[in-house]
Amino acid sequence: MTLVRNPFDAGGYSLAEMTQAINILPNLYTRLAQIGLFRFEGVSQRSVIIEQYEGVLSLLPSVPIGGPATVGTREGRSMRSFALPWIPHDDVVLPADIQGQPALGA
Repeated sequence: MTLVRNPFDAGGYSLAEMTQAINILPNLYTRLAQIGLFRFEGVSQRSVIIEQYEGVLSLLPSVPIGGPATVGTREGRSMRSFALPWIPHDDVVLPADIQGQPALGA
């Protein structure tokens, strides 16, 4: 008889364990990441909405699912929606690709 795991109980794994298993961490080998100017924050949706007021783009605050929505005002503000593309890319660096190449910045 085949053993089937129930994904709704915590017998085999938990949501947090599976989340850690599938998360892809951002590449932090950049100057901006080193100085901490921008903080990585992923989204789980396919688009984001940014509020524009007097030519300045500002992010809307996040609220819990089911929480009260933010209310727009009529002060000449507009919303811009940005679709987030999915760009999968896999690559391999082989020893022959870097053999004999000078170090970066050398």
